[in-house]
Amino acid sequence: MNLELKEINETINAISNSIDQGAWQEAALRSEIIFDSLQKFAKSEIVLQLRFNLAGLFVDSGFFLKNKDIISKGIQILEEDSEFYAMKFDVSYFYNLANAKLSIANDCGYKKDLISYEESILYSEAKNLYWQVFKTIDKDAEPSLYYQNIINLANTLKQQYRFSEAMHLYEKIVQTKLDYPEAFINRTTCLEMFDNFLSHRSEKMIQEIIKGYTFAYFSPFSPNAYKQGYLEKIHFLQSKINDSDEDTDIKENKENKENKENKENKEN
Repeated sequence: MNLELKEINETINAISNSIDQGAWQEAALRSEIIFDSLQKFAKSEIVLQLRFNLAGLFVDSGFFLKNKDIISKGIQILEEDSEFYAMKFDVSYFYNLANAKLSIANDCGYKKDLISYEESILYSEAKNLYWQVFKTIDKDAEPSLYYQNIINLANTLKQQYRFSEAMHLYEKIVQTKLDYPEAFINRTTCLEMFDNFLSHRSEKMIQEIIKGYTFAYFSPFSPNAYKQGYLEKIHFLQSKINDSDEDTDIKENKENKENKENKENKEN
């Protein structure tokens, strides 16, 4: 590696540290400068690897800035030399590209409203990439990536309203007893979507939803900023169970009173 490429590599590492420290705008601007610097070099293996690392910086900084144009720059780099990256980085390449496409489709977060045609294409592409990882990854060699990929695949299916398939994958994570709060939360939101379609919500369904929020609330891996919201959900849903119990008691008391009155009328 010549001196200039070595300096570029050191700068890329410094930009990565900036992202970790929350300096996302600075990271995006410096990534753009480094990208321009790399343009003058022929695409040797070293240069392609630097471009691959730079693509990840565009995707990460773009996600935190909620800037889809910045993320798209990362995708463009990854797809421009896809054959090399697929051969060189294998599942890491497919996984990172899938995350980038999912970020854009999700508007850099959870998308709640109806999806557009363009977004549906991105979801399908991300889903196919996650499936590619799922089919080829060595679970024992990369367990964390294996389980996170399943979660991301399930999240993508959920966004396509393929709830049954998503639930099946979330259950795979839940049954491992591993601490992946994202799986529990997304499983819970799937259950809430099912619940919204029902004319009468069952206590069992509410308890399952509460279980997901409770797990996420106590997990050390859940962001502290979300925990108050989880706690409020738990209290709200528990109050629904209490209200349901009270309604049942009132109904039973009314039925008992009516039965007693009917019996007395027959005797008279």
